[in-house]
Amino acid sequence: MFRSSLTKLVEEISETSGMRMSVPAEQFVRLVIAVHEGARSQSLLEPRKVPAGSLERTFLPMVLTAVTD
Repeated sequence: MFRSSLTKLVEEISETSGMRMSVPAEQFVRLVIAVHEGARSQSLLEPRKVPAGSLERTFLPMVLTAVTD
């Protein structure tokens, strides 16, 4: 349910902003969730070296750039 709702949101944002994605929104959402889950694990393992949210803030903009025209 969460992934489906997030996919619809990404599709709506893409449509209204004119942003074209080179991958289906569902694949993009799956990757974003994977990055978030992996980053959260890293934060739990090494909280001083990987503060919560730091990997997402660093890498998600790169991912978005890579999948948009």
